[in-house]
Amino acid sequence: MLATTQVVAAYEPQLQSLTPVGGQRGAQVEVVFQGPRVGADPLEVMLYEPGVTAAQIQSVDGNKTTAVLTIAEDCRLGRHAVRLRTASGISNLVTFHVGALAERAETEPNSTDDQAQQIALGQIVHGIVQSEDVDVFAFDAEAGARLSVEVEGLRLGRSFFDPSIELVDPDGKLIAQSDDATAAYQDAFLSCLAEKTGRYLVRLREVAYRGDSRSHYRLHVGRFPRPTAVYPPAVVTGKPSTVTWIGDPLGEKTEEVQLNNEAEDSLHYVDETGISPSGFKVLVRDAPPALEAEPNNSYDQANAFAVPGLAAGRVQEAGDIDRFRVTLKKDQVWDLRVRARELRSSLDAVLRVREASGKQLAANDDDRGMPD
Repeated sequence: MLATTQVVAAYEPQLQSLTPVGGQRGAQVEVVFQGPRVGADPLEVMLYEPGVTAAQIQSVDGNKTTAVLTIAEDCRLGRHAVRLRTASGISNLVTFHVGALAERAETEPNSTDDQAQQIALGQIVHGIVQSEDVDVFAFDAEAGARLSVEVEGLRLGRSFFDPSIELVDPDGKLIAQSDDATAAYQDAFLSCLAEKTGRYLVRLREVAYRGDSRSHYRLHVGRFPRPTAVYPPAVVTGKPSTVTWIGDPLGEKTEEVQLNNEAEDSLHYVDETGISPSGFKVLVRDAPPALEAEPNNSYDQANAFAVPGLAAGRVQEAGDIDRFRVTLKKDQVWDLRVRARELRSSLDAVLRVREASGKQLAANDDDRGMPD
């Protein structure tokens, strides 16, 4: 059996790259698949959910195939899984990323401020950062406009590419920067209000000036909303739920949203300027969460909470402790779990369970190597 498996694997197509790595909603994109045996009798581009379809699949040579992907206007934003099936087998999985803005390619040289590539607000630039490379882009903006920048690097799944971005105003002053944004995993985003009318610069690099031919990125630049969190991070299945978007420079916004099943577990902030490039993961449950009510820092202020159930809250400042009071019966076994970093919160939670007398029954910081 082992020998048979090895022989079969030797003839399967090995997909090493898919370029470009993404496309815009409502557009058609010609993509190139490359890797050993990828061009040997290609039969099908395998996609796993509605929104993207493939046609015109053609072999270029034994290691290259092209196809045209059509992206629906209502296609889900973000990552889509792709495989290529040939006469000899099915390739490994890669990802194709769908955005809401018009796409364009990076052009070199653009490594200094003087060489900055001119772009427009409302575009996605796809490019590659090589070793010691800095990619600089310029755009014009008016005072008072919201300026949002987000980069997909690590999330593209091509390499351990850790991007950093900087925003520079018309006077050459650094006004915002981002390296690791928790809500974007190890990628970066920033959003601020332009104080001056003029030419702004975005500098993009690998945080330690590393990079190589696999360090692909997608840089979103526009006036779109880019909050840092949504609260509560839980909604009711198939019913309107009220959430508040937090951290956007134009202020908080409360609105009703609806997700119809647990597979729809991501919310995007939408306003008249556009849609956030990536969403926030939320829990989708049959009943609404019990919301924390301050003050609840002391035991006598603890919020009553019925179990089994779900509670949602915010640790809003240094020293803040959220306490909940539950009624349990002797010898019952309960599972208590905090979900924070899993939902891309920056909170590194500590959970303690005490009797009414104050005696500690259980405690946990990082469970099974994870921050929650």
